[in-house]
Amino acid sequence: MSHEDVAAVWLALSGRPDVDNVLRELIGAHTLTVSSARRDNKRLRNSFLSHVVTLRVIFDLQRAYLQSSIRSEESALWVLSPEIFYSAVLHLLDVVVSSITSCPDLSNEAPYNRLTVHGTLSGLRALLLYQKPLAVAEYNHLNSRFEEIYERGHWYGASYTLILHLCRQIIQTLASPSPDERFYKPACGAAILPDFTKSLVCMSLDS
Repeated sequence: MSHEDVAAVWLALSGRPDVDNVLRELIGAHTLTVSSARRDNKRLRNSFLSHVVTLRVIFDLQRAYLQSSIRSEESALWVLSPEIFYSAVLHLLDVVVSSITSCPDLSNEAPYNRLTVHGTLSGLRALLLYQKPLAVAEYNHLNSRFEEIYERGHWYGASYTLILHLCRQIIQTLASPSPDERFYKPACGAAILPDFTKSLVCMSLDS
């Protein structure tokens, strides 16, 4: 997908108070497509790629909202509940595993690998911003699914070493009852980030 496509998704989803319903519909549509297109490699590829891009945009938007230093009542309506967001991160990991088995040609492409690992990192960073420690069962589920993807070789290579290290640190921090503030304070607490109710920074579709 081009930068223009990503910008279009960003604009369509920004400021949506019903993003939880949008997310559920996206997951449902993707699940139906995958189940009905098992022998159509082109449809499978397009579905996996567009779905992962959309999830990545949703994760980035949630991070933008959650990092606002002072959030308004309006922008609070745009934030997914921590339970739904946790499920969305698990869903992304499930999608990655599914693409490895159902669409191996795509899962072997470096751009797709970068997209999935950066999307995972974005989701984990957003989970930290909720400042809600995971229960033991939630941590075990998240950690085992993350490690399964790595063990399948999806993120193999030196270029992913730093990101995987960060992901593992974040997952460990999410299991702590007292998370290290360094992981979730914007710019180490030195920056005051605005509320995005009136003007969310968007990429220009004309650029």
